[in-house]
Amino acid sequence: SDAPGPTLVVCPAAAMLQWRNEILRFCEPGSLDVQLYYGVDRKGLNVDGCNKTVVLTTYQTLEYDYRKEVNKYKVSCEWCGRLFLPEKLGYHQRYFCGPDAERTEKQQQTGRKEEFKDV
Repeated sequence: SDAPGPTLVVCPAAAMLQWRNEILRFCEPGSLDVQLYYGVDRKGLNVDGCNKTVVLTTYQTLEYDYRKEVNKYKVSCEWCGRLFLPEKLGYHQRYFCGPDAERTEKQQQTGRKEEFKDV
């Protein structure tokens, strides 16, 4: 294939080695390189420019790395201290938090339920 980079396969952790072995079993020797992006050594994996490479990872690893990247851009709400992406912070402050928040009738009922939990 003339794909411009490696192919990413996301699978359950229990299936990673099986996927690796199946790829190597059904491909001609040396035609594909299979790399595992998993565990503590995953940050050292460099596959830039590797067109004939299959990278195997897990759903959990992908989610962890995604959240780690997204959290870099989150900002703190001045009223409650929770972290939000900048485009979500305005919505949060408009409807949920702060002195000018305009809670809907349904949201106000939710707040009352929380008050009764302490009783």
